[in-house]
Amino acid sequence: MKRRTIYMSTILIMLFAVSYGFAEIKVQSVRGSVAYKLGKQWRALRSGMSLKEGTKISTGARSSAVILLDNHRLTVRQLTMMKIYSNKLTSTSSDTKIGLKYGRLNARVKRIKTLKTSFKISTPVATSSVRGSEEEVFYGSKSGMIVWVLDGTIETGNPDLPSRFITGRSPSRSVFILKPGTFKPLNLLFNVTNASMVKIYADNTTDDEKGVHDTFGDEIFDNTEGAVEFLDNLLQGAATVNIDLIWP
Repeated sequence: MKRRTIYMSTILIMLFAVSYGFAEIKVQSVRGSVAYKLGKQWRALRSGMSLKEGTKISTGARSSAVILLDNHRLTVRQLTMMKIYSNKLTSTSSDTKIGLKYGRLNARVKRIKTLKTSFKISTPVATSSVRGSEEEVFYGSKSGMIVWVLDGTIETGNPDLPSRFITGRSPSRSVFILKPGTFKPLNLLFNVTNASMVKIYADNTTDDEKGVHDTFGDEIFDNTEGAVEFLDNLLQGAATVNIDLIWP
């Protein structure tokens, strides 16, 4: 009976290993010049390599790498510096933490119903948490943090910024933008507004007022401290619209 119990336990362990693969970090592919560092020395990153927690990865121009973290896929774009802080996998949870110093990452996270999944990408200004979705994350010292939600829902925030859930919508994708030194992200439709054909303002709108409208968009109508009255006054009277027609 004892031998049978040991045998069954071994089978269960093997089945778990096949189902979840344990905590594994493996390089699926490398294009161009990509290096990794664990300790003090940088080395060339090669396809098929297994990596450990604490590994840093740096990509050169026109270079990229695809890293598999258990069931998740992380694509490291060109001119990027990142670090794999941790990758834990148990019978009940999957927990991965990535640090992005600069550059751009694509994270495609698969959620297994039996596991509590947590996949976080942290930059110097905020953290993005993915659960069964896909996102593109960029960070630069001047541009700040930009997150494109390609599929599903993500959560963003930092100690000074309340958590915000953002859902990707097709064909227009939701974008989270947080610039350095600020405590409030730009309006989620900032990229849509910025790419619009024309912008319409009343003739008596100042440059400062235009800036407020561009930054806060529809949110300004929810302000009960005079913003509604301000816009109501702007809508009174005539406005001028200049349209340039470009024919193909």
